[in-house]
Amino acid sequence: MTIRIILQSVCAVILLCFGCLNTPGYNCLCASLTNYEVHPTTVTPDGIKVDDSGFVVNLDLLDQETISLEQCLSLSIDRTGFTIKIAPDWFTSPSSGNEGFPCNLRPSECSTAPCACAGAVQPPNTVVLPPSLLAYRHEMIHLVTHANHGDPQFELCENTQPLTGN
Repeated sequence: MTIRIILQSVCAVILLCFGCLNTPGYNCLCASLTNYEVHPTTVTPDGIKVDDSGFVVNLDLLDQETISLEQCLSLSIDRTGFTIKIAPDWFTSPSSGNEGFPCNLRPSECSTAPCACAGAVQPPNTVVLPPSLLAYRHEMIHLVTHANHGDPQFELCENTQPLTGN
């Protein structure tokens, strides 16, 4: 019985990896906290694909934040290697005033019920955000460096202030 479970696990990993290798752009081997359909509806002036889910998104701000993040990380970010998805079911928390959206965190990782995220990377290469884009840099660091969330090496490159120009 244990051999069967091991074989199933190995097959699942092989399928996951081959699927990732055939996907153009960045590939995040991370837990899938969201499962949104992604259909880009617009493109920023610098070439970032955006699925705005019908909401107003500051495309210039996305480009500005990407340039700023590149400078902070000292690396070039391929604008065609990922897509931004605005969560269609985003909401503003009545208690904190922060924007979030439902996500599949484990209950032990969740301080609210139901669980909510300010940002997430949906494998293989979609950054999911509410319209404020506040978690953009945090999620991009995770996507382009494969760093664990909260890695102190990248702390200075994350947003600590609300973004302007929404």
